[in-house]
Amino acid sequence: MRRRFLTLILVVSFILATKATVTLADVATTAGVSVGAELKSILVTVRNVSNNQPTGGIGFGNISSAATFVSAPQYLEVTYGSSALAWGVQIYTDNTGYGGQQKGGLIGANNSSRVPLLWRVYDNVQNSGIGVPCTSSEDWGFVKDKNDADMNASWPGDGAQIEYRSIVTSNGLGAFPSPGRSGTSPVYLYFGADFSNVPSQSYSTQIVIEVYNL
Repeated sequence: MRRRFLTLILVVSFILATKATVTLADVATTAGVSVGAELKSILVTVRNVSNNQPTGGIGFGNISSAATFVSAPQYLEVTYGSSALAWGVQIYTDNTGYGGQQKGGLIGANNSSRVPLLWRVYDNVQNSGIGVPCTSSEDWGFVKDKNDADMNASWPGDGAQIEYRSIVTSNGLGAFPSPGRSGTSPVYLYFGADFSNVPSQSYSTQIVIEVYNL
């Protein structure tokens, strides 16, 4: 059966050190597509960790030069649907043009530095007003990039690096922070980033969230 992907591109701007904060816009949308007898749909809403209210974008703000792991002050509420027997919702960045072998994460304005971006998924809102603290990469999934060398052998759909891409499937929630969990729509996606030893500049990326067939 021919695959049809519903793609939501989030242009996410992050900042490091003393420069002014820039945040994203146009981060919530919905779509429905029929493919034969199948129907896929997705709706993504950005919410503040502090009050769970909708907001216009995700941004880490100004980051101290001494910072290492930092949690994003917003999270994504992902509402999805698929009538296929085996399906998934995946996340990845699209940092086309970045020259490093691993491209997933936030890319510096000079296109020579990368900040690893991390994710966890849950079936309910976590620690209202606090969120999910990110103090290391343990039990966090690294956001992969569509252009990573280890993604090209099998893309899209099932195959390469699927555990790092799938936030939820017809078998349950994604593997981070722990595998084997059940979950139903909507799910809640939290982010962290590792700013260790990166130069001071603006960092941004494009995040894609989409429904696919397993």
